[in-house]
Amino acid sequence: MNILVTGAGQGLGACLAKALVAQGHTVFALVRPGHGLGALAAIAQAPNLTVLTADLCRPEEMAAARAAVGAAVTRLDAIANVAGVLLNKGGLLTEDRYADLETTFRVNTLAPIYLNNLFLDLMQRSTQATFLTVCSEIRTLDDVGDWFPAYCISKAATTSYCFALRATLQRQNIAARVFAVHPGRMRTAMGGDNGEIDPEESAQGLLRILTGEIQPDNTEVYIDYHGQPMLPGRGGCDALR
Repeated sequence: MNILVTGAGQGLGACLAKALVAQGHTVFALVRPGHGLGALAAIAQAPNLTVLTADLCRPEEMAAARAAVGAAVTRLDAIANVAGVLLNKGGLLTEDRYADLETTFRVNTLAPIYLNNLFLDLMQRSTQATFLTVCSEIRTLDDVGDWFPAYCISKAATTSYCFALRATLQRQNIAARVFAVHPGRMRTAMGGDNGEIDPEESAQGLLRILTGEIQPDNTEVYIDYHGQPMLPGRGGCDALR
């Protein structure tokens, strides 16, 4: 499979990219400019790994990454939107600066939408196209509180987008699986003291989703990394009402 992974320089993104490379998939790993290879340095020489840089707040850099992938392959089988930011970690929503709010929504919400659109033509050439976006855990709107508010709002919007994307692709008769995936509470720089699992464990779950071992028929959109529904018994646009 030819797979694009964002946020691949560290944390879950790096673990997923490494796992995919180890399985022999062709991986395009998107990392932040100015941060080097990060956790991918150890596998930088792998023949099936291409590292690309792009600031997910800059559409022109995402477009350049699309051009680079298109020059290398004629189809893309999966996009794993893993990149995310958590700013103002200990502050209240009323204390968020505009710049932090803008960055949060650009990276967590707008970038996955724009990247999926950019790569849609390459994805349509695949017989196993999968759009996977890492989201957060929210089972009902009653779950929303004051903890990491801007991050949670951006991820809830992204989850809603995934439902809309699947409906849109179905309307256009484009065969593709679409998932919003809660990766678990991980022991990463973002997860901090809230972590319960290592990112390697979550990465193995995402890998199984991407390769079709989990949820091959896309019966659920919003799932955890085990493939279990996050909104049991509900689906479609009603899922987030």
